[in-house]
Amino acid sequence: MSFISFDTPRRRPAPSVVAGEVLRPDDLVVAVKNDCDGCEVLLNSDLSSRIGRHVFFVARESVAGHDDVLVDPAFFDAADVPWPPLAMLLGGDPLEIVNECVPFGPEHLIETLGL
Repeated sequence: MSFISFDTPRRRPAPSVVAGEVLRPDDLVVAVKNDCDGCEVLLNSDLSSRIGRHVFFVARESVAGHDDVLVDPAFFDAADVPWPPLAMLLGGDPLEIVNECVPFGPEHLIETLGL
């Protein structure tokens, strides 16, 4: 069975920094939150090595058990993140969100974003 995201990608400007980390074209930013089973699957998926890109996980507040998640509430407004989980592929100069999806898991994310 194949799943698709319900929303079409919204190409828009991307923040150049998340929690002090500089973002670059081809980076993947995944917005996550606490108490989210889908987020937990993504956080435990070793996504960066699977897709060969730098992956930043970002949340509005710290995520229990995941010290590697960047905390940057302002990023959500700056990137127009309606709700987590949301995966955003960056590209262009100036930096843009060129593709996005509400991922149902790592395989869905990889397939939907063409990674």
